[in-house]
Amino acid sequence: GKSRGKRPRKPTLPMCLKLLKQLTKTPDAEPFLVPVDAEELGLDDYHERVQNPMDLGTILEVLQSGKIVGWANIKYKSPLDFRKDVQLVWDNCRLYNDQPEDLWIREMCDRCEENFNRLWREQNFQAYYEYQSVS
Repeated sequence: GKSRGKRPRKPTLPMCLKLLKQLTKTPDAEPFLVPVDAEELGLDDYHERVQNPMDLGTILEVLQSGKIVGWANIKYKSPLDFRKDVQLVWDNCRLYNDQPEDLWIREMCDRCEENFNRLWREQNFQAYYEYQSVS
């Protein structure tokens, strides 16, 4: 039938770069823009507890390198790979900052994740992957 509407456009890695640039301009993204400097911050157990550190700046660099080396030659093969690394940023933050006095950073994390999810929906990533999963 017609009710399903037309197939949403397939999201691309350049679209991920655009989305991430928008996200990094939001105030809540600030703590997540650079790798956690565990030594500088005196977080002796950080690398013990966080096995796979990730930050938005590192993801941005990977995507920006696509313009130079070619999109097919970066570690993300699809927007879903990109999304996994973004999710890792939130997961790591919540894993490490699990004390009552860490509430402020968890709240920034929540808002940043909400912003990401909103952009993901607004820019039709969500629609495409939902369409994929039902067709």
